[in-house]
Amino acid sequence: AKIEQSLTPGRNNGFLNMLKTMKQKALILDAAARSGSTEAPSSGVEQEAEPAEAETTAPSDSSMPDLEGQGPKYKAIVEALQVLQPTSLKLIDNSHQHAGHAGNDMDGESHFELSIVADAFEGLNLVKRHQLIYMVLGDIMPQIHALQMQCATKKEVEERAGSG
Repeated sequence: AKIEQSLTPGRNNGFLNMLKTMKQKALILDAAARSGSTEAPSSGVEQEAEPAEAETTAPSDSSMPDLEGQGPKYKAIVEALQVLQPTSLKLIDNSHQHAGHAGNDMDGESHFELSIVADAFEGLNLVKRHQLIYMVLGDIMPQIHALQMQCATKKEVEERAGSG
C-alpha cells in the first residue's frame, strides 16, 4: 500500500503536507548547492559573516569532516548531509562502544553521533528536523542501528553562546 493509503484521513493530510514541505526545502537547498550559492535561498534569515563555532567557516565544503580513514557509511552520511549546506557538521562513529551489542553488525559502522548546524532547519521543530535528516540520508538509514542527532540553526547556536 502507498503511504497515502496506509494513513488515516486525519493523519494523512498533516503528514503529507509536512513531507511535501521538507521535500521542497531539500530541493531548494540542492538547487542552491548545485549552483554554487552559499546562501540558503528564501530562508528569510540574515547570515552573519562570523562562524558560530571555531571549527566552522562559511563555505559548505569546509564544514565537511575529514573523511580520511573513515568507513563507507561514515563517508556516505557526511556526503549526503552536504545538501543541507551545514555551517557545522560533526559526525562521530561510536560503533566501537557497542561491539557485541544487538544492532552492531560487526562491520564497525553501526552507531553514530551527529551534530549539525544548518539554516535548512529554520522553522522546523525537533521532530521535523530529524525527519529531514532521515529523508536526506534515505537508503543509508536502514544500514545503521543508531543515529543520535543534535540539529540547530546558526541563529540558535549564536543565541545559546550569547546567553551562556
